[in-house]
Amino acid sequence: MMPAFVSPHLPETTGFSVGWIADAVGGRIVRGSPNDMAIGVQTDTRKPLEDTLFCALRGPNHDAHNYLAQATAAAGFLVDEPGLAKYELPVGKNFVIAVPDTTEALLDLARAYLKKMNPRVVAVTGSAGKTTTKDLIATLLSGQRVHATIGNFNNRIGLPLSILSAPPDTEFFVAELGISEPGEMDELAELVTPEVSILTHVAAAHLEGLKSVDIIVREKGRIFAHMQSDCPTTAIIPVDLPAAGHTYAAQASRIWQFTSPGTEETGEAYADSLQWNGRAYTGQVRIGTDTIDVTLPLPGLHNVKNLLAALLAVRALGIEPNLEALESFLPSGHRSQLVELGPIRILDDCYNANPDSVIAALETAIAIARPGQAHAVLGSMLELGDASESLHSDVGSKAAELGIASLVGFRTFGEHTIEGAKSTNANLATLISSDPSQSALFAIKQAAPGDVILLKGSRGSRTEEVLEACSSILNPAQED
Repeated sequence: MMPAFVSPHLPETTGFSVGWIADAVGGRIVRGSPNDMAIGVQTDTRKPLEDTLFCALRGPNHDAHNYLAQATAAAGFLVDEPGLAKYELPVGKNFVIAVPDTTEALLDLARAYLKKMNPRVVAVTGSAGKTTTKDLIATLLSGQRVHATIGNFNNRIGLPLSILSAPPDTEFFVAELGISEPGEMDELAELVTPEVSILTHVAAAHLEGLKSVDIIVREKGRIFAHMQSDCPTTAIIPVDLPAAGHTYAAQASRIWQFTSPGTEETGEAYADSLQWNGRAYTGQVRIGTDTIDVTLPLPGLHNVKNLLAALLAVRALGIEPNLEALESFLPSGHRSQLVELGPIRILDDCYNANPDSVIAALETAIAIARPGQAHAVLGSMLELGDASESLHSDVGSKAAELGIASLVGFRTFGEHTIEGAKSTNANLATLISSDPSQSALFAIKQAAPGDVILLKGSRGSRTEEVLEACSSILNPAQED
């Protein structure tokens, strides 16, 4: 349960009063009136600040108190006491609230606002698929008063900002929870205390902080330790989740499971007869005892799994899914997006990557390329720690084994990706490059009309630059 919170200065529908903010965060009003107002919250001076509360965050490599003079368009500032003592406040009408720690205050503010809204909360985590699953749930809830995590604002800064951006009449909040270190899930899950929690998938990801898949299961499984205590709760997990994950999920009132397409039909959700028609999967899925006709305009059987999890979540809420809205579903940027550039199709999946998600994307590219061929530009998979080189080699080997027609190892660890591919198929056409234009040109020259080029990599490898280069080469008129 969320902690009890009562304030005489409740947030107005148009924003937050200074008195309410100070009560919520245990802050001291240094300048301004309790009746002053702010509309929205920002932490970045590069974003629109007019009339907002600017929260000056302090981290190991930055201190936003240095930039208060650039934030004078804000209605007021949330600063910490050390910053108040060290930095001179800009002259102006901005209200000022001081707290011991602005990051903790941001969490407290979001907690208080969520308590005020009192929506039903669905929380989603996993090594892959969490953003798409979150977006699918929000789409299936279209027509309800639903708000979801902004993009991938899924950490201890982004999640509070997503909560604070929700309209005050929000009835359903869909929260994405992302972690890279032990202990982080407890903080995030406690913040939102979900009624429905989903663990989409567990794989080797963020190994620098989480070290092993066993630890990943344990830490992500903590999402089930902070669910609502005053209503029935639902844990939604894949059938093939490691046994420890099932144990953690048992903390919920009930466990619903979904099954990978093409495997034994077990659990509460599985795909009956979906077929890819070049634009979408169409056919039937089974949700409990119901058979549902669906159209999913998203390639990849892993995305069918995401849909099954999303349908179970909506069912757990007792809401009829908006299947018409699903037909026009658009994923978040650089996630499973099929882009036609002249005679070539680009599978843009370069938002993020780990070994399992890369293999799933390779399988998708090969499946949708038929009767043509699939090619791949694989950027680096980051935060894999000491296993980075061997995991890149394994992925390269798997790409060759699956039958990829050509392969680019892009940027850091690219040589290890190609080394693995060559160990499986010495004749495979390959390139190691850090140059987006060179990588794009190589892949395009290898491809024939109708072929698919997969772009996949972690955010830090900036594989989307290859997409921009492909667009410049294949559609030069649009670049003018």
